Amino acid sequence: MRDEKFIIIAVGAAIVLALLWVAKRLSNLHMQRHKANRMENSRQAMFPMRVQAYERLTILMERLSPDELLLRYNNKAETVGELQLMLLSAVRSEYEHNVAQQIYLSPALWDMISNTKNTLITLINQSAVDLEPDAPAFQLSKRIIDNVAAFPNFPTAETLAAIRKEAQLVL
Repeated sequence: MRDEKFIIIAVGAAIVLALLWVAKRLSNLHMQRHKANRMENSRQAMFPMRVQAYERLTILMERLSPDELLLRYNNKAETVGELQLMLLSAVRSEYEHNVAQQIYLSPALWDMISNTKNTLITLINQSAVDLEPDAPAFQLSKRIIDNVAAFPNFPTAETLAAIRKEAQLVL
């Protein structure tokens, strides 16, 4: 009789332990699925924002290309000094307007965008370095164009290609 009670208790305990183990496994599977669903929902919610970031940064690189900058600002300035200030202000303003987009990009791509901005600022400043601030603005425009021609590919074009490449991986 004692052996029977012991066997019944042992079998009952084994069943309870098995049920607890199965319940724990099911709970873990449910939590994993829930986490995967949350991550997928988050990814789906961020997708349009990532696409918009790539679009905005494509526009940024187009707007920061030296020829586009000069087309927009050359007729608005009369002197080298005025044009230099306008160009530098435009570059910084455009960049600052888009700085929040970096959270949607790879760090390497954002570094490339930042480096492009810095290269452009350096180009503008170096182009103006030995020109008189009161000289006509077209002299700075000409110098910038000449200096850009020295690059096999100006960084805005290279960065634009990198943006397109990364965007294609996301899309």
